[in-house]
Amino acid sequence: TSLIAAQENKILEERYPRMRLPSDKFASFSMAKSITSLLVGIALDEGKIKSLDDLASQYVPAIADSAYGQISLRHLLRMSSGMNYSENYSGKDDNARMQSYLEPQGAITAINIFKGKPFHTPGSKFNYAGIESIVLSQVVAHATGQPVCQYMQDKLWGPIGAQDSGTWQLDGSGQAMGQMGFAATARDWVRLGLMIVNDGQVGGRQVISKAYLDEATRMSAQPEHFHKGNGVNRLYGYGYQFWLHGEDQPVMLGVYGQHLFMDRSRKAVMLITSAWPSTIMPFYSMNYSRLFTDFIDSLQVPVKP
Repeated sequence: TSLIAAQENKILEERYPRMRLPSDKFASFSMAKSITSLLVGIALDEGKIKSLDDLASQYVPAIADSAYGQISLRHLLRMSSGMNYSENYSGKDDNARMQSYLEPQGAITAINIFKGKPFHTPGSKFNYAGIESIVLSQVVAHATGQPVCQYMQDKLWGPIGAQDSGTWQLDGSGQAMGQMGFAATARDWVRLGLMIVNDGQVGGRQVISKAYLDEATRMSAQPEHFHKGNGVNRLYGYGYQFWLHGEDQPVMLGVYGQHLFMDRSRKAVMLITSAWPSTIMPFYSMNYSRLFTDFIDSLQVPVKP
């Protein structure tokens, strides 16, 4: 539904198939999880979050008795709480159960339906779980004292120079969901990606620290069991709410075919939004991954960091 390839703030290719327009706002699904990670990083830079090793309940006391209240922010960022949360989009998984509380009542109620101790040592095993992004979003709101929407506007969306408004889907309490529900124009998605590949800078302003981005988006910054093929999947490793295609290649992914590929060493970005007939289509995923690799290989002069 859209494709943009860009390098060093220059658009190299831009297409809008299937009657889409540049003014359309494209749903991101789980690409929003990476935005939540960026907001955590900004709050950390500002000292509003003291440490990623703090427990979530230190910022959100109302979830102290939930399964996720005693998990560190770092383990939540890596989707490694140790809980056996199921997210397979069957309509009968833990994710569906969580959504049944999130939409009418809100995040705190949804988080608190999960009780008990981790099944695995936190930090030892990757398990994709949208609830962990929701917890992080609540941490941002409580640590900053602002709704996520306002904090994002002031600290991220405005500073990257976004030209159009984005929209968040809200939970039953009126808070941005955090794990999904953010939509924006294709060019603004690319602006976000270009900020990341430029080490957090836009026009000389440091939007988010390079130190956090290095921790969040580099394969070498993750324990080995979060690397590609080592307990994650064959295409990607995992950082702080970012998939990792390669050492300097973070990816924001969403179901039904949403991809924001980035290459920090070459300052290059490729956005692909889609309307797949099913949540996950491995054949398309592999082709998109190859398309990104071909794009990076086509760049004649790699730009060094």
